[in-house]
Amino acid sequence: MSKVSKQEEIKKRKDGLEVWDDMLRYAEVGYDAITDDDFYLMRWYGVYQQLPKAGHFMMRIKIPGGVYTSEQLRAISKITRERARGIADVTTRQTFQWHWLTVEDFPAIIEELKAVGISPIGACGDITRNVVSCPVAGINPEEIIDTRPVTEAIHDYFLGNSEYSNLPRKYKIGVSGCPEQCIQPEIHCLSLVGVIDPKTGEAGYGLRIGGGLSTQPHFGQWTDTFFSADQALEATIAVTKLFRDHGFRERRTHSRLKFLVADWGSQKVR
Repeated sequence: MSKVSKQEEIKKRKDGLEVWDDMLRYAEVGYDAITDDDFYLMRWYGVYQQLPKAGHFMMRIKIPGGVYTSEQLRAISKITRERARGIADVTTRQTFQWHWLTVEDFPAIIEELKAVGISPIGACGDITRNVVSCPVAGINPEEIIDTRPVTEAIHDYFLGNSEYSNLPRKYKIGVSGCPEQCIQPEIHCLSLVGVIDPKTGEAGYGLRIGGGLSTQPHFGQWTDTFFSADQALEATIAVTKLFRDHGFRERRTHSRLKFLVADWGSQKVR
């Protein structure tokens, strides 16, 4: 068996979704009790150590498509004022994150978020990240398809799903339905892109996979497929299984889906 990365060894010992009980315990006994493995696994609940790693944390949440209710925004505002020095960052994946949190803050924050239907599960870690979509989905008169049902279905299916909580690396999904393709589908691991089937005239989705930026940018490749809205979740699950079961785990810098797609080519992936 080929050697795997240090992070893969940590995940063999404990799944990231299993760290929550330990986080509750650390909230009682304090920062100094946190193990190195659990510092890493806390990312599955949206939590990173904040540099210079002296007791403070960053925490990120997930909201599919960046669609917030007024009640949710009030809860986010309250946490920001009371626990994050009055500052919340808006992320590139249509969500929020805070800094200057302590481990003692997490139980209360999670309960306040849960009360308004927000979860941080999968906001970081080797798991499905926040699903992004067109910010005017459902109200753009020129859109090809309203992406909100599919965006929500993908979010709901993967949220806290232990079958897909140990992917080779972070996994980013976008769902685009507008003619402008404003979510930049070229740069996500998987993008469902609104298209019209030329044979039937039905509105549905084409599929691009293997996009990503960082130090080795790749554009997602078209797979020459068409999926109806009812098939979109199933297609997403299939690609995710492929990544989970065949993605590279030896080197962290070579573990994103884009490297598997580049190695296999779009026809083999298809």
